[in-house]
Amino acid sequence: MSELLFYLSLFLFVIGACVIVVAKFTKAAPKKKAQEDDGLVTFETIMVPLEFPDSSYMQLQKAVDLLLKHYHELNLTTTQKRFFLYQLSKHPHIKADLVLFVLNDLSEKNPDIAKELESSVKRGLDRRELNNFK
Repeated sequence: MSELLFYLSLFLFVIGACVIVVAKFTKAAPKKKAQEDDGLVTFETIMVPLEFPDSSYMQLQKAVDLLLKHYHELNLTTTQKRFFLYQLSKHPHIKADLVLFVLNDLSEKNPDIAKELESSVKRGLDRRELNNFK
């Protein structure tokens, strides 16, 4: 009987030691940094919050801030600018003041396509109204 207790306690001791060694030498996975911390700001990464209807207003505002901050580095095409405004204006959590701010800013930087940008906002708002009726 005492021999059985000895082996049982030895077994528990070895298991406990293994758990302690594994816990001590195993490191937690490193947390991923935000994309802008890595210096990776592209049109695609900026568009991510706009493509999901559950994105919050703060996430949308952050996307707008990134676009305006890195505007000259991104070298956006007219289509990308129009698509950004379209997606922004049709998002369910957007507020009119932010859309108008971006529209005015992009129109000042691109006066030759101001009408096209405005029509993209109108299309996005029309699409948003259609989604509200469903």
